[in-house]
Amino acid sequence: MWVYLAIALCSAPIIYSKLPDVGDILLFMIRRYEDLNIIIRPIKGLLEDKRDITEIYINNILSSLDDVKECKEDDLIEILWRNRYRAIYRGNNLDLVCPFGVCSDTTNILLADLHKSTGEVIDITERINQYSGPDGNFFKDNSNIENISKNFYNSRRELLLTTDEDYIMLLDKKGDEIRLQL
Repeated sequence: MWVYLAIALCSAPIIYSKLPDVGDILLFMIRRYEDLNIIIRPIKGLLEDKRDITEIYINNILSSLDDVKECKEDDLIEILWRNRYRAIYRGNNLDLVCPFGVCSDTTNILLADLHKSTGEVIDITERINQYSGPDGNFFKDNSNIENISKNFYNSRRELLLTTDEDYIMLLDKKGDEIRLQL
């Protein structure tokens, strides 16, 4: 036993000097992570939800695609397309074909604040980006879609603009300040 202990104590400096540096270990781990990411990224793309319609709201009530068939012409239908963009239709003017080709990762609205009549200011940039569409023009080139400020809802399904004094001030990607009111 004493012999083993003596060998271990004598060989410890030699073994310790051959151990890799902490920086080398971190770089090795980062390289392995990047290698795995190259393999995982395509698999993640295959597993993502490919449905065009993610959510449907008819008159502010979460509904199914089957409920759309029973809509009246004055019903407001909001569709969340590909979990990215929101489009608002009238019941008699509904198009169930996705109104855009691809989803853009870039945001069209840099900043959007909801100014309430009570003096409260709420950041609604993410929600307004959904309504603005892939081109940032609130689907104005599509005559079926009515993405206008009086129909915008927050995540709790409450109207953003409730009084005439409420307004949304937004800054688009061109640097233009736009004011949306009822």
